[in-house]
Amino acid sequence: MSTFRHFVLLVLLGFSAVAGANRAQLSDSLNKELAAAIEPSDSLRILYDIFDSATRTELGDIMEEMWAVAQPMNDVKAQMEIIRHTANRADYDEVLYQRNLDRVAELPDSPDKVRTSLYVKIMYKSKIARSASDSMARRRMAELITQIEDNGDDTTVKQIELLFTLCAYLEQFSSSPLMSQYLDKLEVYIRRFEREFGIQPYMLTYQYLTQRALAYSSIGNHAKAVEADKKLLNHIDYLVKQYKAAGRMQRDLHYNRYVCYRRMLCNYKALSDDEIEEYYGKLKELAHDDVVLSHDFYNVRMADACYYTAKKRYQEALPILRRLLESPSHDTKPYITRQVVEMTIEAARETGNKDLLLEALLISRDMTEQEQEILKDNQLSVMQLMSDVNETKLQQQMQHNERLEHKVDMARTVRNYSIVLAVVMVIFLFVIFIMWRRAKMLNKGISRSNGKLTEERDILKHTQNELIKANDRIKRAEKKREDFVNNMSHEIATPLNAITEYSQLLTDCADEEKRPYLKRFSDAINLNADLILRLVNDVLEVASSDKNMLKIDCKPGDVASIAEIAGDTFKHRLNPGVTFVNNVTSDKSMMVTTDSKRVMQVLLNLLVNAAKFTEEGSITLDGKVSGDGLMYEYSVTDTGIGIPAGKEEIIFKRFEQLNSRTQGIGLGLAVCRLVASALGGEVFVDTSHTGRGARFVFRFPVKSNSTQD
Repeated sequence: MSTFRHFVLLVLLGFSAVAGANRAQLSDSLNKELAAAIEPSDSLRILYDIFDSATRTELGDIMEEMWAVAQPMNDVKAQMEIIRHTANRADYDEVLYQRNLDRVAELPDSPDKVRTSLYVKIMYKSKIARSASDSMARRRMAELITQIEDNGDDTTVKQIELLFTLCAYLEQFSSSPLMSQYLDKLEVYIRRFEREFGIQPYMLTYQYLTQRALAYSSIGNHAKAVEADKKLLNHIDYLVKQYKAAGRMQRDLHYNRYVCYRRMLCNYKALSDDEIEEYYGKLKELAHDDVVLSHDFYNVRMADACYYTAKKRYQEALPILRRLLESPSHDTKPYITRQVVEMTIEAARETGNKDLLLEALLISRDMTEQEQEILKDNQLSVMQLMSDVNETKLQQQMQHNERLEHKVDMARTVRNYSIVLAVVMVIFLFVIFIMWRRAKMLNKGISRSNGKLTEERDILKHTQNELIKANDRIKRAEKKREDFVNNMSHEIATPLNAITEYSQLLTDCADEEKRPYLKRFSDAINLNADLILRLVNDVLEVASSDKNMLKIDCKPGDVASIAEIAGDTFKHRLNPGVTFVNNVTSDKSMMVTTDSKRVMQVLLNLLVNAAKFTEEGSITLDGKVSGDGLMYEYSVTDTGIGIPAGKEEIIFKRFEQLNSRTQGIGLGLAVCRLVASALGGEVFVDTSHTGRGARFVFRFPVKSNSTQD
């Protein structure tokens, strides 16, 4: 084992030397380009490349140099980004914080300015929160919770600032349910910020997702931790894409990806076998060309420990776990240490290593006792926090009550003076009234009546004129709508008729032996052209509530032929890998007296609807006689996404779509039900169907001699 470790160290030293040489070579090349640059825009572009390829200790000077170039250029976008990077890497430094705020204030107003100012405040206040004492943290949390809960007219920006600061304080009490509660609330406000300002707060989103992943990892909620890290990886992909589009090829964020994949692998209990393999492979790939990541992957080997334990390769995991248990890293988080202990117990128990099992159990017991003490302290802290919050609210309520009492006293005083004044006025008015009551009452009554009558007459005339104008506008609009509908019907009918005639002409001009073969496709073209025209007319009729009756022309038809043509017509709509099974074969055929084209319209709509929502599996068309031989029914069964319970009737309403991202206007199933009703039948969802997907049933009379207009 010592030989192997020596070999690994030699390899890492080799990587370090090569990477250092490459970095030095790249830095020299970029500095030469910078010295030769003439235009400020070229200098800024080269400085971005230097910034993206520099080490963390070099970033401060580079950012100041970038600011010195970007400010005279009035490159607002670059200045905003430099301020955000400065705020991100700065420690608790009030002077630097105020300088960043001053720089932001000098820039023109924009959504990006709001985003940058908010980020500067959040980073500064979060760093203050993480260094606060327990008593200070509890006091500030009580104040923050009170402000958040009694937000009043606070803006989205203010709420985000308060919530980020509160979550930073809550990191000291990670087992508290308050963390999850306020993280969820913070996500809502971040989404609201994006809607209000039309700009994505990508650095805020990154900080939020990182905080969420760490919080859930620390309390052992593996599923939510993995979910947060998956979102974080997607966000990193978006950031890299933005950087590449801006020409910043050195900005790869490999370290950030590595941390996400390693954290997800540590939460392997929420991963599938394929995900475990994928994430382990990603870690190995990222560590291949990076010295820092190579050291973590090949020397620390936390990823190996999680991978071997997850794959139940305990013999390989034990040596790594023993080393991690005996020599933990100085920056190892408590939840990582707890996980190492739990994996060691599992591996030792499965391999029968009693000594190591006993050692790990003793460590686990000590950690459990410490965690219980911490949990107890945290619970007491949370209880004290809630007590402080309630006390703060009580004080605010008492102050509010005092203000109300003061207002009541003032109102009472005003009321008393008003009563006295009112009594004096009443006496005075009464004397006047006695002296002039008869003449005044008569004159005022007549004047008031005449005035009201005149006013009501004018209002009535005005209302009548407005109604006449509105009625004229409605009639003109109705006339225009009818003209538009008629013109559209004619314009659609003309090319469809041409398609039908030319398809018939092609069949007539073919050789005798090919004619039956071509006639089948000609019939399909004719039928589909007719169905399109009928569908247009149906949509127009459905759009008018007073013209929703469909024309039904009943003739003898073959249910098997109808099913076959419908199946041939919609097959091109199937997704790859989806099979279509038509069980309505000729040996099950029967003649029905109905409008075959209308039946075809409903059946084709149901098949196309099934194809739209079926990504894999099959679509099956069945048919049978029902209702004591008086009805015939088709059923279309798919293995698609299915229909949520309680939505079986909603989907038949006009313009209703359960999934707004799918094509269509939500009218297909409504037309199906309208046509089925006109045929004397019905269309419904079979709620007794079990398994994947859904089953739609179309039932209509076997014999119908009526023609409905």
